[in-house]
Amino acid sequence: MNNKILKQRWEKVDELLSAFFTKNKRINRRMYDNIQSILDGIKFSYDELDNYASMSDIARLRGRIEDLKEEYELEGYPGYELNRYLSRKKLKNRELLLAYLIIEYYRQDKERNKQEEVLFDEICTMTYESVSEETAKVLHKKRKKRELPRVWWLGLLLNAGYNGFGWLFNKEGTLMYNANKLYEVIIISIQQNKPLHVNTYEIKRLLEKQERAYLASKPRIYKKEDGYKSVYSGSLDNQISYMVNQTALKAIKEQGCKKVQFIAVLDEHTTKMCETLDGQIFDIEGTNTYSRYSAEDKKNVIYTTKGLETGANLPPINNHFHYCRSTIYPYR
Repeated sequence: MNNKILKQRWEKVDELLSAFFTKNKRINRRMYDNIQSILDGIKFSYDELDNYASMSDIARLRGRIEDLKEEYELEGYPGYELNRYLSRKKLKNRELLLAYLIIEYYRQDKERNKQEEVLFDEICTMTYESVSEETAKVLHKKRKKRELPRVWWLGLLLNAGYNGFGWLFNKEGTLMYNANKLYEVIIISIQQNKPLHVNTYEIKRLLEKQERAYLASKPRIYKKEDGYKSVYSGSLDNQISYMVNQTALKAIKEQGCKKVQFIAVLDEHTTKMCETLDGQIFDIEGTNTYSRYSAEDKKNVIYTTKGLETGANLPPINNHFHYCRSTIYPYR
């Protein structure tokens, strides 16, 4: 029964993620080309990093930022930093390099945002429709015809999600962190007189690590009898798990169901947290007291939550980082 529920919950999601994965690879390739152009333009040595850049180089950077500004609105902390570069009359070579990298990571993020919005809309709409049908069947009632407002799932991008941060806020921090990590690797390469190319070991390894942290795909090597297994991991997949389960809960509530059952993926990768929650029944509105494994305490502890609480008894479950594909199902 669990495998059937998990398959119907996640199979179509994985199909949509597969299409997104292909689009994201194209975005990454464009970014790599642009980073290579930045590396080709580095004419200073390690000893010249703290020298002031020429006025022509600063003017060129300003032009790139202005072009970006015309294409995308400069928002958030990365936008603040790029606007700050525009206002400065003097910049050192190392500052120029970091600014160019922030530009490319910002452009990558904005291109991803366009594709993400389509993905989130499709997944949330599909989940809302399918879970509404599931709930009506469980309750043996006619389905209440309702539509999922776009503004509702857009609000989920601002809410504290699986890691305690809003998706959009978390992405800003990751963008700046990734740009600074690449900057550090490039500086070390300059210091050691190594070739500056995106395919050199250090740079390629870092870029691939950053890609995997966002969205990684494993080959499908399991047999049919093994049941459902996810092939995706990364921050985007965890955000989708959060949005799917929030949407499922909304659909279940709106169809008039009062309880849900926790359904976990049971295999060699299942955490003790999800394993101990598997099969438990939770009241959507009332107080739930239940036993669950705590990674912090290294033992089962008693939890008490009002209804369902993300991370505690509503997937994705936290308290120990993992890529969670557990879900909820209407219970009569």
